[in-house]
Amino acid sequence: MLETVLANIPLFSLMSQSDIADLADHAYPRIYSNNAIIIREGDISDSIYIVLSGTVNVFTNDEQGNEIQLNTLKQGAFFGELSLLDEETRSASAKAASKTMLAIITKTEFTKYLHKNPIIAIHLCVELSRRLRSATERLKKQTINNDYSKIIKTLLLLAQKDQQKLLIKQNMTDQQLASIAGTSCEMATQILNDLKKGGYVEAETQKKPLNEELSVD
Repeated sequence: MLETVLANIPLFSLMSQSDIADLADHAYPRIYSNNAIIIREGDISDSIYIVLSGTVNVFTNDEQGNEIQLNTLKQGAFFGELSLLDEETRSASAKAASKTMLAIITKTEFTKYLHKNPIIAIHLCVELSRRLRSATERLKKQTINNDYSKIIKTLLLLAQKDQQKLLIKQNMTDQQLASIAGTSCEMATQILNDLKKGGYVEAETQKKPLNEELSVD
């Protein structure tokens, strides 16, 4: 089973059958029960992990200790490779999301096959680039959501009740709003335009009436 899975992983797919068989002999399988911690952020480790069956969640924790999921890995995926390359501690934690079997390859064995099969390094770089792009996109979305929250909170803070509307009575430019909210003028303008399109904000002679449905989730 291990040889078959390794042969179908892009990272090892161009290795010879004999090298794959040898690699399988030097990888040791381990089974993890559901929710079992595999590695912890900050741990010192020198192994790469390959998912043979089951599912693995890769995550980190915020300052309050809440889990922030970074990735979900299934059969054929691998993780833990960064510690092999930079010899730093683990950058994230991983736990089994179901009964999971992994193949564990030590840095010594992995490096040996890396020298014999340089194409592995190319596949590794491609996968790292893909993960970096994915992380960058997630960060962009988080930043935009945070800016929306800042603008909405600021609008609600500045607004006063005026008949059936919440109204910001003082004249205010987008730049001034951005400065108060702690974001960029460009982002403030974009968010205000979105709120106007959604019917949450109206512009009346430089005053900004707010729809009472406007809220921060």
